[in-house]
Amino acid sequence: MVKDYSQEKRNYINIRYIRIIKNLERSTMISAFYYYLFSTLITLLSIIVPSLLSIQDRTFKANPSDEDVRVHNNTIFWVIWTMSILITISNALIKLFKLDQTYITRSLRLNQLRSEGVMYVNGIEDYEDGDDEEKFKKFIQNIEKLKNIQIKQEFTQSTDLERKDVDLTTIDIPRQNNLQYRSDPANVRRVTGSVHV
Repeated sequence: MVKDYSQEKRNYINIRYIRIIKNLERSTMISAFYYYLFSTLITLLSIIVPSLLSIQDRTFKANPSDEDVRVHNNTIFWVIWTMSILITISNALIKLFKLDQTYITRSLRLNQLRSEGVMYVNGIEDYEDGDDEEKFKKFIQNIEKLKNIQIKQEFTQSTDLERKDVDLTTIDIPRQNNLQYRSDPANVRRVTGSVHV
């Protein structure tokens, strides 16, 4: 199905929709990197620490002197202490920044935003009925709702927000050709004025 998009629709898709997707992809990759980095540190160091504890009182030499035993014990103690601190810091950072939850919610929301675009282009689900203008307005409304849900999930304690559960009666969308859209539950109308991106 080939769609004939007006310049206004192209601007929205190129300026807003694709920017939302790219920003969310980038932030998802960053949160994934840190989540996996800290999780890997916790896992590996949690395995190594008990192993080092088991050899703390044994040196690597056959007939060690008292000085060799003291140096060995001291070295193992500080290595274990450093690893334990790294485990604690990594765990604290994951919990503080909710990296696990952030990574998962960003990945899910990114998938929803991509699916919304595919459904719009192919005219399925929400985009089966109505003329092209109504479908585009519905697309704008759904994308902005998904974006606002993502923001609310990241900056509040809410974890159970879904697109259909959120009542966003006015949604600001960036200006294209000196126009601003404001969504209304029934329709989307043009309003002139400035917009904050």
